[in-house]
Amino acid sequence: MLSDWPQNEVIKAYDVWNPERYTARRTTFVIDKQGIIRGVIESETDMTIHSRDSLRIVQELESSASRRT
Repeated sequence: MLSDWPQNEVIKAYDVWNPERYTARRTTFVIDKQGIIRGVIESETDMTIHSRDSLRIVQELESSASRRT
């Protein structure tokens, strides 16, 4: 979880700024150890999708990494 209020620089840099509500859209980023965004989950209404899809992406990354070693 990240908040950079009141400057809102990070949410603008990640393009999740919602100027109509003066807040960020509900967005989850899965970022790997190298700092690469591997997944973006957006939903204002389904909060379970954030945890479910984040877990799936992390598991896929781990599986991919274990096949390379």
